[in-house]
Amino acid sequence: GIGSNLGLFELIFISVSGLQQGLIDYCRGGCDLTTTINEKSKLQEKVNVYPNPSYAIFNIELPTEINEVEITIYNLSGQQIKTLFIKNKGIIDLSKQPNGIYFVKVIHQHQVITKKIIKY
Repeated sequence: GIGSNLGLFELIFISVSGLQQGLIDYCRGGCDLTTTINEKSKLQEKVNVYPNPSYAIFNIELPTEINEVEITIYNLSGQQIKTLFIKNKGIIDLSKQPNGIYFVKVIHQHQVITKKIIKY
């Protein structure tokens, strides 16, 4: 984000093989650059975050074939809000965060997907 050392960008690419999404996380100084670009996966379609928008509490459900995922929440400025690990289903509590747009980054094995959620 502008004026910070952290950032989160979601990119959409048009390639010969069709629509692709990507996520680039970065920070300055002592951090690793992670770039993940993948075709829209079945994981993207199967991970369910609801209700969206929500007042404070979001439910997240995973496909039964997935054991555990790492969930990281970022605000619109790219600041990491929280990280949690869930199996099958869990709760994202943003009651102590201001209203706005947040990004839910889901990591499972070699797949990374991002969902946008809105807290009002």
